[in-house]
Amino acid sequence: MDFGERRVIGAMNNSIKICIFGDICPAWGFRSSFDHADLNMVFGDVLASFKDSDLVIGNLETPISLKGEPIVKCGPCFCSRPDDMRLLRSAGFNVLSLANNHILDYGPYALQDTIAIAETNEILTVGAGNNRKAAEKPLFLKVKGQSIGVLSFAEHEFSIAGEATPGANLFDPYSSLKDISAAKANCNYLIVLYHGGIEEYPLPSPLLQKKCRAMADAGADLILCQHSHCIGTRENHHGTEILYGQGNALFGKHGDPAWDTGLLTTVTLSDEECKVSYRAFAAGEAGISFLDDQGNREVLEHMEQLSANLDDPAFLKQSWDAFCEKLAPMDMPLLLGWNRVLNKLNRIMKNRLIKWYVNRRKAMISMNLVRCDAHHEVIQTILENMQK
Repeated sequence: MDFGERRVIGAMNNSIKICIFGDICPAWGFRSSFDHADLNMVFGDVLASFKDSDLVIGNLETPISLKGEPIVKCGPCFCSRPDDMRLLRSAGFNVLSLANNHILDYGPYALQDTIAIAETNEILTVGAGNNRKAAEKPLFLKVKGQSIGVLSFAEHEFSIAGEATPGANLFDPYSSLKDISAAKANCNYLIVLYHGGIEEYPLPSPLLQKKCRAMADAGADLILCQHSHCIGTRENHHGTEILYGQGNALFGKHGDPAWDTGLLTTVTLSDEECKVSYRAFAAGEAGISFLDDQGNREVLEHMEQLSANLDDPAFLKQSWDAFCEKLAPMDMPLLLGWNRVLNKLNRIMKNRLIKWYVNRRKAMISMNLVRCDAHHEVIQTILENMQK
């Protein structure tokens, strides 16, 4: 099943096939499979699609290094081994995106080592670097005479590059949309990888949809959102294909179909058209494999049915509000700095403890500090400085 508007992109001598893979983290779930260095064990029948492609791109959601120590952050810290990069190269990966929330998990030296190890294995990287300017740099590749551009962005968590410090490329609408327009002016086809959105939510939040549509209007030909750990929805915005959630690739097996299923995105460029298609695969005990025809059809039909609501702002707002209400018992105590006991108690009480503690006036004051750009900047700066 193919999705996306077909677009004439100018003459080329041969068709080009690009495969784009989602989140890769050998450090968790598939560690033993990578240690065996068995391509067929890890990638199963998905490997044949890589071998049949002119360009294979993936998101490496872990540093690969023997250097560094875990940083202080919320959530787990991942790190993988140099041999893992060799396995990815053997599988056929040409490009790895590093713009994500885990790439700085073991500090700047591990990130620098990751880039160096990739280079040694003849894999190009995009979306991270020794400083902000390096992280922002787009990647251009010549494939059968055509120029393919790749830009990669991450949301602001624990991995972002500074003016003089290594890290990932932050999506900043004040500059990133200009970067997209400039990159598009220098290539035939521009792929944007966006590592963001809320985890385990298949629809775009109102803000994520606004961002992605703006990226499309700025010149992106294809926008793939990663990080959500579930297959999302898709839309075609003025000729640009947007996928709000590619799902997991090699990121652990939970036994939950939503977590264990991902999409391989294939772009086929030819004289006549640009076609974007998706094929579902699932995590097994040792690696991944494509779903059979019926399973693939069910996944894509479900995605299309849910995607039919993307032009309905009222539906998106209602769905988003309901999802946020589910997160409130866990997230609100974290915002207020409550300890684990109060956090757990609030979850048991289904957020009633927070609702008792945070009255309407307190909620209004907190909302204004978060919502207003001027106040938000002050609060963010105070909290950043408290960590020094």
